[in-house]
Amino acid sequence: MRRISVLVFLLVVCLTRAMHGQTPAPKPDPEFQKLQALVGRWMFNGEYKPGAWGPGSKITGEYTGRFILKGFAFEGRTVERSAEGETRFLEIDAYDPVKKKITFSVRSDVGTGYSGAITIAGRTITWAGTVAAAGREYGVKEALEISGDHVSATAKAQISTDGKMWMPYFEGKFRKVEPVAKSGR
Repeated sequence: MRRISVLVFLLVVCLTRAMHGQTPAPKPDPEFQKLQALVGRWMFNGEYKPGAWGPGSKITGEYTGRFILKGFAFEGRTVERSAEGETRFLEIDAYDPVKKKITFSVRSDVGTGYSGAITIAGRTITWAGTVAAAGREYGVKEALEISGDHVSATAKAQISTDGKMWMPYFEGKFRKVEPVAKSGR
């Protein structure tokens, strides 16, 4: 009897392994792969508009985007320079297969955070969510329109205190200077 139990167990293990070996490896969602347009190194200049969230300022900077974790996540790193100094940001985007949407989370070295969902329509990538600034949480939506040749882009962001009335928050111009960033695993 014991010999039969061991044989059944071994048979189950072998069948499970054989079935697992035939399961195709998962692939990143095709919608998520549309972030490919952001891959590379970009230089930018822009302006934060003044408001309850802060005084506003002109900025310059650099953004580097790449897929990581075998294409299941996207990493964006930003260095932003203004008269007040330099701020660094780390963005992680991922596709949520349950909610069927792309989510993002951005953190900075000055303690600010921005998170929400990304939508992609044609050449426009839109980040919509909330940002913490000046001790409050605000609604923010930013649309980045990428040129047809994928070497330049314009960004316009809006901010809201109540989710109903939206005001200009940021405008910027981006120029790709290196087409492909190295992919990380």
